Amino acid sequence: MLIQSQPMSIHIGMPQLDYDHGEMFQQFDLLKKVAAGEQPQSDFYKISKLIKEWSQYHFSHEDELMTKVGYAGIDGHRREHTKFINQISRFIRVYRPDMSVFVTQFHDVCERWHHNHIITMDRNLVSFIMSCDIGKKNSALSSTFDPFVERNPSDRPPIDVDIEWLG
Repeated sequence: MLIQSQPMSIHIGMPQLDYDHGEMFQQFDLLKKVAAGEQPQSDFYKISKLIKEWSQYHFSHEDELMTKVGYAGIDGHRREHTKFINQISRFIRVYRPDMSVFVTQFHDVCERWHHNHIITMDRNLVSFIMSCDIGKKNSALSSTFDPFVERNPSDRPPIDVDIEWLG
C-alpha cells in the first residue's frame, strides 16, 4: 500500500521550530512504514506514543515562545494543540493490531494536521514574532528548549477532556 507523503518539513523561518517540525515528519515516515507493512504492526504503539510525546514537547515549546512575546492568538493556538493531542489519544485508545487500514488513517490525519497547522498557525506566530520589538524578537529567537522536559503549566487545559475528530 503506497501512501502519499508531505515534505519532510515545512520551513517557517525559525530554526528551532523548523527543527522540531522536521523531527515530527521523520516520525510520520516511521508510521508510514508500519502502514505499508515495512515495519510490524506492533510498532504502532511505540511510534504513536513517540508522536504524542514529541507533539506535547513541541507544543510546549511553541507555548513558551507565544508567552514570551505576548502573542494575541495564544488561546486559539493552544486549543488547536489540545485538539490534536486529544485526537492522537483517541486513535491510540481504539487501535487494535488487526487494524492496518487504521494506521494509514492515523498517519494521514497526523501528517495533514501538522502540515496545515505549520502553514497557517505557526507561520502566523512567526510573522508576529518578527514584528515584535527587538527585545521580544531576540528573546524568542534565542530561546532554547530541552527535548522532553516535562512541562504542564497549571493554566493549560488538561489533555483528553474534550475529544474532537480533526478530519
